[in-house]
Amino acid sequence: MSPSPGPTTLPPVPSAPDQSLGPNQPPIVWVGGELTEVRADRLELREAIGSVLTLRRLGGGATSFYRATAGSWEQIDRASDVEAGMKACVETLIDGQNLLALRVFLGADCGPVA
Repeated sequence: MSPSPGPTTLPPVPSAPDQSLGPNQPPIVWVGGELTEVRADRLELREAIGSVLTLRRLGGGATSFYRATAGSWEQIDRASDVEAGMKACVETLIDGQNLLALRVFLGADCGPVA
């Protein structure tokens, strides 16, 4: 029996540039977990601790999705290829009580790794 292949190494998730967005601008936060629902207007994400977050998608396809290919992140053309059950790291804006999904990195973890 041959050994199973080791885990695939993903490139680091690109971060937003360090900048002050000003006192009245929404903060950028990263959330990660498993996508539990994928809809045209929103994503639902279950964090490792079990919390389920609803992330609104920006209109006109402005929420972008990325998949690691050959050691770098490439934007995928068809968001319809995104399915529940996929792991994701999502860059979001907090606007009041709404989380707005900006960039979704499929297969990636966010935050510290145990």
